[in-house]
Amino acid sequence: MFFCDKCAKKLNWPKGACKSYGNCEVCKETSDCSDIPSSFLLDMPEDPSQMTEEKPYRVCLICNLQACVCAQMTEEEMIDINQVDQLGMPMDRITYKSSIAHVACGTDWATLYDIMSKEQGKGHATELLRQAKAHYEASGKTFGGTVALNDRMKQIYQRLGITEFE
Repeated sequence: MFFCDKCAKKLNWPKGACKSYGNCEVCKETSDCSDIPSSFLLDMPEDPSQMTEEKPYRVCLICNLQACVCAQMTEEEMIDINQVDQLGMPMDRITYKSSIAHVACGTDWATLYDIMSKEQGKGHATELLRQAKAHYEASGKTFGGTVALNDRMKQIYQRLGITEFE
């Protein structure tokens, strides 16, 4: 499903991290649109242009998926995902408490490039990775990371079941 930021704001819908240039399925205008598979949407009517402010569909506010771990959490417990340009490459910047990570995404994969935490030993980076893995796998992507540079990171990968790409 493609919908533009204008329609997302009008109907109080979340904006997707993935965008495509094309025709909005609601207002029919051509623009950068959130690109969310219709199979992930709840209460989706046959004709998207019939959706109204009074009856929008329900989706997870973080990842736009119907069956996501995020839907069960409070805002304080959730990761925050924003799309950024990192060295000329579009990436997801994920933050959770004192941790920040960058993830590159393809059609069916998401790769952790870096992660750091200001408050080490508090589990913030581990929780960020746990939620990120659930988020990307719920959207049909294989989540993995670049080669672990130390034993601690290798243990976190193993404990969370994160694939280490070599």
